[in-house]
Amino acid sequence: MYSMPSRIIPRKIILLLIFLFIGSLISQSKNSTAQVSVAEYMKVGDSIKYSFKSTGAYIPYGDQDLFFRITNITDPSNILVDILYGEETIDRAILLNQSVKVGWYILNNNSLRNNWQICPLQNTSASKIYEYWVSSNLRNVSEYYNDVQREALELLFCYDTFLDGKNYSIDVRWLWDYNTGILLNNSVFFNDTTDPSLSGLYEQYLVETSIWTLSARIIPGYPIIWTIVLMSFGLGLILIVSKNGLRNHHKKTIRTINKNNVFKVLGIILLLFGPSLVFFNRTIPFTKATPQLIMPHANVLLFSNKSESAIAVSLGLDDRIEYSLFLASTNTTEELLALDFTSFDVIIADGYLPSNESALHKIKSNINGTEYETSLIFFGGNYSQSALLEFSSYFPVEFVIHKDALNISITKFYQEQSGFLEFATMEFYSQLYSQIETYEIHKDDVQVAVSEEQKALSKDDQSMYITRIAWQSTPLLYERILTYAKKPGAITLIEVPDTKEPLIVTWEKDWDGDEKFSQVIFISPGVSTVWDYNKGEENEWNTPFKLWPYFNYMLYMMVYDCKGLEPDQIEMYADWPYSPIPHRREAIIWMVFVGSLWVFNFTLFFVLRKKSKKRDLAKSNNSLNLEESSSEDTKGQSSK
Repeated sequence: MYSMPSRIIPRKIILLLIFLFIGSLISQSKNSTAQVSVAEYMKVGDSIKYSFKSTGAYIPYGDQDLFFRITNITDPSNILVDILYGEETIDRAILLNQSVKVGWYILNNNSLRNNWQICPLQNTSASKIYEYWVSSNLRNVSEYYNDVQREALELLFCYDTFLDGKNYSIDVRWLWDYNTGILLNNSVFFNDTTDPSLSGLYEQYLVETSIWTLSARIIPGYPIIWTIVLMSFGLGLILIVSKNGLRNHHKKTIRTINKNNVFKVLGIILLLFGPSLVFFNRTIPFTKATPQLIMPHANVLLFSNKSESAIAVSLGLDDRIEYSLFLASTNTTEELLALDFTSFDVIIADGYLPSNESALHKIKSNINGTEYETSLIFFGGNYSQSALLEFSSYFPVEFVIHKDALNISITKFYQEQSGFLEFATMEFYSQLYSQIETYEIHKDDVQVAVSEEQKALSKDDQSMYITRIAWQSTPLLYERILTYAKKPGAITLIEVPDTKEPLIVTWEKDWDGDEKFSQVIFISPGVSTVWDYNKGEENEWNTPFKLWPYFNYMLYMMVYDCKGLEPDQIEMYADWPYSPIPHRREAIIWMVFVGSLWVFNFTLFFVLRKKSKKRDLAKSNNSLNLEESSSEDTKGQSSK
């Protein structure tokens, strides 16, 4: 029977790929020269979704998604949209504004394609976009949005301005899609030269749209040739694998294992590895037998709402640290006012501070040189608003948000950019303003990272909190007080990588000008037990954080740092007696165990080797006897 040669199929596939490649080139060339109107790319009902990335003072603006739903495209230079917000999908989103002019969010795509050097945003009033739309600020770029590569026009510029009584240095980026005129990205860095705490990055970027799949070009801007190449590569790989699979289908691999050889190999490995365990202590995870530092006693006043809180348990590990516990449930304001603060080196607020005004003033008068230069370690928690606002000037971070300045700077910025006194998203920022609290508790999970300012330093100049703790092992954090900026002179140690939100900040400050500095350390993620008003029960914040092996050591370092000891006077993690790793006694036990194990393995190796030789000798003797008997039988038969 005649069978078709197998080579014909690959030839057909190759011809098909060539045909598709030529077709894609023709499609590319046609679309690059044709005059494509807005109606060919979008229709009424299409939607666009934007997400936000915010750092610094603008973090509150990064919490909600924003939707545009197109309602009118009759005039390409005046498209109308509905604005929705507040949910992940447009079907569930809240309608905020109807049939508003889209402004700079969708430019006239015909104008961009005809002559991109002429600004399509023509207004009677002055605008920064129009002012800076010059060839030196424009360039063609290619970026991926909604998993699709887009050919886009980028506008970059920076300038100084005066908004709401404050001086700003502003860096701006705009990015519009060539085919549709849709805004792909807008990022703004506000550098407030008057008040650095109001500086930050605000970025909006397209994450989802129903428009890309509606083009006659299948997917505008998508490199179809790469799809074809990948498909052909995958097909070739499948053919190769199938061919090799058929070739090896009937083959079998049989391996024989000699038990004696296995024992010999294991014995040699143990023989070589054993001495390395004993004589090279780098291979064993125990601490060096360094002499323990003589640490002075430290006295701590702990404010907490639970007698066996994580902080209290941690402080109780080291008998060189003595703490006095002031409980929310049992101690009174009179008892607090009667305390002698001169005996305390540091005050720790563990998710609780009194709300009584007299009590707060008593604590404040004993912090950072106002009377006794007592230092403060503040763990974030569900504090009363009166306590937070009362202590806000003592903290090295900004967590009380300047709502008016923040919202006015955003609104005036976009008015200045576009020349529009009213713009599409003005209502969106108005509703955000109404939702932003004076201070906020966040409960989203975040990773932690060493701050960029610490990474920029040499290892010798970095804080001991950075060099002595493996922060990459930190578990996810959840509940925390939102902090968006550090204060001048403070040092951010740990931050959220994406938003640069400060998580752990230190501040040495001379409060009364006597050149005596004392510490304030702010840790925004708390570990205290707080009352959850939504669930009607008590919940502990950040339980994995308190179970983290470095947590206790971190608190130990903070106490003695606040007491005034230098880093070389504070024990390393390996030398601190309460770190969860083997110390001198454990190291000796481990060394004895490893040495004994090595001797046992060495002895076992020779015993097994001796037995193996005996078995081999017996086998050789048996084989000789068999050969002799067989030769004798052969001689007997031949004689017969």
